[in-house]
Amino acid sequence: MLDSLVENKAALKATAISENEKVKLTPSVSRNILDEGFWKKIQFLAKLLESIARGLKVLEGDSSNLALVVRVFMDIKSEWSKTLENSNVSSTVRNAVLQRLKYRTNFGIKPIHLAAYILHPRFRG
Repeated sequence: MLDSLVENKAALKATAISENEKVKLTPSVSRNILDEGFWKKIQFLAKLLESIARGLKVLEGDSSNLALVVRVFMDIKSEWSKTLENSNVSSTVRNAVLQRLKYRTNFGIKPIHLAAYILHPRFRG
């Protein structure tokens, strides 16, 4: 969904400045569309959500197993940490996002997932 929004950025901007009476946008919507800060936030959010979508695809695959749940959460944390580190978000926001991810990780990973991860030959150290 966000990818489509970004792909249609030029068309949306053209619509926002159009004088066409058939397409009336509210002033706040037009301001957002024309604001580059808005687009940077959308791209940032899309990058975060992309890692979740990739993880869900892995977990929904035919070769999925319990051990992959731990691996997916580890990958998401790694990608989010890099994305947040390379962004211009404040440390307060960065910490809040990572804290929320930690909460969801603790909620999503159960002892059975950890046991499967430890015993899985692919992930054993």
